[in-house]
Amino acid sequence: MRGPSVLTRYWRAEEATAAALRDGWLHTGDIGSLDEDGALRYHGRDKDMIKVKGMSVFPTEVETLLARHPDVLAAAVVAVDDRECGQRPHAYVRIVPGSALTAAALYAWAAETMATYRVPGIELVEAFPMTATGKIRKTDLAERARAGLLPPGTASRTRPAP
Repeated sequence: MRGPSVLTRYWRAEEATAAALRDGWLHTGDIGSLDEDGALRYHGRDKDMIKVKGMSVFPTEVETLLARHPDVLAAAVVAVDDRECGQRPHAYVRIVPGSALTAAALYAWAAETMATYRVPGIELVEAFPMTATGKIRKTDLAERARAGLLPPGTASRTRPAP
């Protein structure tokens, strides 16, 4: 994007400025596409894209698919390194209070609903770590997933077979 209200530089970050501002355009890192009717479809941020055996997986797309399950309140998907696949998606999921849904059952449902390379490992959580502005702190979730640690409130864990 570009225009009179777009930033001119990042404060004390010349490398970030050079990467983001090129020829008067701000490169946001957002990725989208136009459908045949000209409607814009948002896929996610370039830096959040997960590469599974060369296939692109956007966390927002997996989160949207998981949210279609009637017992899912919200999902947050992050990338974890995988020796076989390069990376794989891993989902932290909040379910409807009182639901009997298990991580294994949600994983099975996801495996029937989405392409194999998009099916995430599943961890059920009672709450997400949040920022001061009310957004899910995905960096904390990614660190926990990489470390193989269950976050506080995790009910169960299911990961795809290697």
